[in-house]
Amino acid sequence: SPSITFSTETKVTPKIIHQFTEKGLSKFYILSTIKSEFYDYFLDILKDKKYKNNSNLEASNLALQQQVLGMAFEKIKELGVDEKLIEVAKKNIEANLETINSSKTLKKLLSKIIGKGELEFEHSMATGFLAQMILKQIEWRSHDTQYKLSLAAFFHDLFSPEFDDVAFKLESMGEFDPKKLKISNPDFYNHPAKAADFVNQLKDIPPDTAQIIANHHELPKAQGFPKQLFGTRISPLGCIFNIAHFFCLQLYKNGWNSQGLEKSFKVMRKDFKDGNYEKPFIALCEIFYK
Repeated sequence: SPSITFSTETKVTPKIIHQFTEKGLSKFYILSTIKSEFYDYFLDILKDKKYKNNSNLEASNLALQQQVLGMAFEKIKELGVDEKLIEVAKKNIEANLETINSSKTLKKLLSKIIGKGELEFEHSMATGFLAQMILKQIEWRSHDTQYKLSLAAFFHDLFSPEFDDVAFKLESMGEFDPKKLKISNPDFYNHPAKAADFVNQLKDIPPDTAQIIANHHELPKAQGFPKQLFGTRISPLGCIFNIAHFFCLQLYKNGWNSQGLEKSFKVMRKDFKDGNYEKPFIALCEIFYK
């Protein structure tokens, strides 16, 4: 591409730079002996471009958040749920997203999750919807608990390794054998603990949110990972999240329709009466079977 080198006799000014860029020159070689006027101008250009790029990225992320929020809303609505209940969940998530986006640290983390791809982000959003609906059904209406569940939904897979086929990952996730997984894919096996350790260091996230994230792949009867915990060892809020998370994964596997719904409940009915899982699982059943 065209370029130009300025000599030491040339006085480099913004006007001169503008004249050359209008002619199509894209590269400028500046000798170190030239004074700072150009550098000041060039730095101003860089700062302006960085600001515009960041602004465009933020606008794109906000638009995608609303798009995926709508997609998750429609998926769950198609399952025959009371629309008023989904609306409550939607309003909770919108309020929590506003809080997240007001934090520089959390906004950056959310951008990382969005960067993993639309399907992964939709999984986080749908899990968040289901958790908020269970919370509403058992009439646990504290804003703090609503916010913690949204944080867990968006950030539980911060360090989940990339899969070549994300759809396959989501569809098969409920079938992992913990002992085999620990050997075959240690990065995935340890991703809950890694994410929990990371968010536990952030002042913008309530401390017990990390515990929800650490245990999000634990299952009844100590069938989950990485700690193989029984339901009595998981907090009530953690059990709400785990039920929403596992149910969401089952729906990706079995289908977001009436047949998939029935298959998913069939898998869960035999086990999810263990410890602190029982009450939120009954609430989940009440949401879909009045």
